[in-house]
Amino acid sequence: SLGSFSSLLRLDISMNRLGGVVPSELGDLRILQVLDLSSCHLGGTLPNLFDGMSHLKVLNLQDNNFVGTLPSSLFTRTSLVSLRASWLPVVGTLPTQLGNLWQLVDLRMAGLQLVGTIPTTIGLLRALEVCALFDNQLTGALPTEIADMKSLRVLSVAGQHITALPPLLPDSIQAFSAYNNPISGTLPASLLSLPNLQVLSLGKCRLSGAVPATVAVPSPSLSQLFLSHNLFSGPLPAFSDFPALSIIYLNDNRIEGTLPTAWGGLSTLQVLDVSRNAISGAIPSQFGRMVSLTTLDASANSLVGTMPADLGQLVGLQRLVLSHNRLDGGLPATFASLINLQALDVSHNLLHARAEDFLEPLIASHINCRAASVALETRCTQPGLRDLRASHNHIAGALPSTLVELRQLVVLNLASNKL
Repeated sequence: SLGSFSSLLRLDISMNRLGGVVPSELGDLRILQVLDLSSCHLGGTLPNLFDGMSHLKVLNLQDNNFVGTLPSSLFTRTSLVSLRASWLPVVGTLPTQLGNLWQLVDLRMAGLQLVGTIPTTIGLLRALEVCALFDNQLTGALPTEIADMKSLRVLSVAGQHITALPPLLPDSIQAFSAYNNPISGTLPASLLSLPNLQVLSLGKCRLSGAVPATVAVPSPSLSQLFLSHNLFSGPLPAFSDFPALSIIYLNDNRIEGTLPTAWGGLSTLQVLDVSRNAISGAIPSQFGRMVSLTTLDASANSLVGTMPADLGQLVGLQRLVLSHNRLDGGLPATFASLINLQALDVSHNLLHARAEDFLEPLIASHINCRAASVALETRCTQPGLRDLRASHNHIAGALPSTLVELRQLVVLNLASNKL
């Protein structure tokens, strides 16, 4: 019997195929400090065995088949520093006794079937650094007491029925996700002022109004901004006060106006997606200064004019999607420098070009990439263009014989042109 190991301090039997139920004898391990039962195919109800474990600091129950509710004794173990109980088919609520776990640093209870609201006593967890409660069925507003959790670095409540954000979050926050919740209202500018914020994920909510154009004290470390699938309108902000931005997702909103020329100064930006909005005007030539860019998607807007030659300076660009706009002209000759380009979609535009002229920059880029590889230049890291879509344009004439150079192509769609 495991209960006979009275001197045991650490018990880790994780990632086995034990099956069965948790033996109640575990409750006899009075001085146990670490208990890891994760991923063991354990089932049944969890026995109320934690009352006597007054020294327990680390408890990992996640990824098992327990049913019923979490035992109440779980929330009286004031010695706990880490509690992981994610991915269990258990039901219930977060009790007010959660506030008893004042030493807790790591709390992960994601993927359960928790209902009700998050208790205000969560604000008593002043030592908590990581709080993962995503993919439950929690409701209501996030408690304002979260602002009192001065050690909190990561907070995820994604995939719930949360309806409102707190007016303030602690300055310690580095990553906050409330993705896929029915949160309405505008985006609080205070979120963009958190001094240590790196990741803000509020996609697939019901946020409306304009994305704040100015912030009194912008977050200097904000690098990833996920605001897609909302109801944002108005113009795009310049984001010039956020020098660390590397990822921006603003797709699937109702944003109007033009693409800001100031975005050319976002030298660390790698991914930019503003697709499926109501953006008009031309693509700024200043976009050619976004030297770190690997993905640009501005499809399904109302962009006009030609593609600026300056885009050819984006030698690290791997994916360029400009389909379903009203762009005209052809591909700039400078696209021959896009030696890392893997996917290009300019379908459903008003492009006018001879087929030979249209394809020449892409064929040249492939040849340049191959030459760079032979010369062992590290800037050409991709296998070549694999996906080319230019259907529903006005590309005319015969396809050039040099098209065979694009031998890495997996998708080639030139339908509904004048070939």
